[in-house]
Amino acid sequence: MCNRERMPTELTRHIGAQVRARRLDRNMTARELAEATRATGLPLSRSTISKIEAGLRERVFADEVAALAMALGTDPGALMGWGQGRVAPGSAEARACASTRM
Repeated sequence: MCNRERMPTELTRHIGAQVRARRLDRNMTARELAEATRATGLPLSRSTISKIEAGLRERVFADEVAALAMALGTDPGALMGWGQGRVAPGSAEARACASTRM
């Protein structure tokens, strides 16, 4: 059995940094953000939020990104960096980039 350490992806680290930055911009604690996620239907614990922000999670699931975005008053694409030099998977821009690589 392979016992290699699982590492977060660049996107996972980016999401964590964005969550932290937006939370601090709103003068929220991680506990307050955790409370705000309850209203989204997917409550996240303070511990989970702290791990996401610190880049300690291997991945952040789509429903978690959506809950965090709603609780922070933004959209999931903003947390994932779309519109900041990142291309949304499946978008026309992504398809155009893929076709030029062949």
